[in-house]
Amino acid sequence: MARFAVALFSLGACIPIPTPATPQAPSQPACYDLKEEKDKVAPLFLARGNEARDRALYAENQRLMGSTTTFGDAVFAVWTSELKEARDCYDRALRVLPDSYDAEMGLGIIYFLAGVRSDANGALSLYSTARQHFGRSYFLRSDQHDALLYLAFISILERRFEQANQILDHLQRVNHRPGEVMVLRGYAAELSRNPSQARQHFQKAIEVGATSSTLSYANLKLRGPQP
Repeated sequence: MARFAVALFSLGACIPIPTPATPQAPSQPACYDLKEEKDKVAPLFLARGNEARDRALYAENQRLMGSTTTFGDAVFAVWTSELKEARDCYDRALRVLPDSYDAEMGLGIIYFLAGVRSDANGALSLYSTARQHFGRSYFLRSDQHDALLYLAFISILERRFEQANQILDHLQRVNHRPGEVMVLRGYAAELSRNPSQARQHFQKAIEVGATSSTLSYANLKLRGPQP
């Protein structure tokens, strides 16, 4: 599940969630140092939140893909700090610009990512909060469907497969990221203990195309466990 989470976190610029080649130093001052000027402050909060989010995603990506073998207390503390900073910046952006699609989407991703790294009890609450933010972002921009991918993913993680399939059916009808949709279907089939169907979905994802990280996951699943 964790490796697939990274694949979905890296859906690309349409979310947007770029994964930088190396962690970048902040180019903006901390959120609490920014001047509260409505016409300028929201974009600065969003940019600062995106930077903190991307550093957290980069660290998690490195850990899950095997580039780092440990994720000890010190590293986890830094990672958690990045999530908190991103959350605080997105919250501040919403205070200035209550109808910000980007801030709502960013908050959904932050709570989703925190849920993936949490225990079962903590994850339920975090996924619930993520779902609220994804729902609001979709309400604000119903032409942007990436929030639905995350809502489907949350439903799969919570074993609500019928709900997930309804969302994925809609995404297929509007032809939104067909490769990612197929990988999500494959993941759901895998959790439902239907390996043959899962392989069909993973193969279809490769045929229709997806982001490189999602395709890497599909190929990994098709190869099966490595000795």
